[in-house]
Amino acid sequence: MALYKGYSTVNRNFGPFTITDNDLIVQDLLNHLSIRKGEKLHNPAFGTIIWNRLFDPLTTALKNEIKADIDRIIGYDPRFNVVSETIVQESPDGLGLLLNFSLQFADDSRVVDLSLMFDKKSSKLYAL
Repeated sequence: MALYKGYSTVNRNFGPFTITDNDLIVQDLLNHLSIRKGEKLHNPAFGTIIWNRLFDPLTTALKNEIKADIDRIIGYDPRFNVVSETIVQESPDGLGLLLNFSLQFADDSRVVDLSLMFDKKSSKLYAL
């Protein structure tokens, strides 16, 4: 099993700030999803379209576009694969988009279920 090491201060009020292995992989995915597509200097293809489409009506076409974008982002990182269809729905309070999918880590075949909320009001991404 490969050992990945990184540092994060996101959602942490106290140490340790070191995260490793699968926690780091998930954090890297969240970082990628936190960036609006076209926002990264010298790499306009990096990031997600979700932030640009957050206030659009949630049609079937938009859901399919978001699913394809998530598949593209997940395919960008060889450390994991998606193992379930991405479910895109409006949050119960109507203030964001909820995405649910499962990832399988390449190193140890473990599966993690992710529920992510793209908040319209605060323009932040939350892992639920």
